Amino acid sequence: IIDEAHGAHSIRLLTSTHCTRARGRPCHPFHPKGSVLTFTVINVALIR
Repeated sequence: IIDEAHGAHSIRLLTSTHCTRARGRPCHPFHPKGSVLTFTVINVALIR
C-alpha cells in the first residue's frame, strides 16, 4: 500500500529543493500550479 501522505511530502520536498536550486530562493509549497502538478504526479504514480 502506498502512503499517499508520505509520497506527497516527498514530492513537495523535491519540488522545493528544485525551485531553490533553480531560482536561488524557496518556492511556496502550496503554490496553485505546483499543487496541481504535484497531485497529477501522485495520481499517475498511483495508477501505475
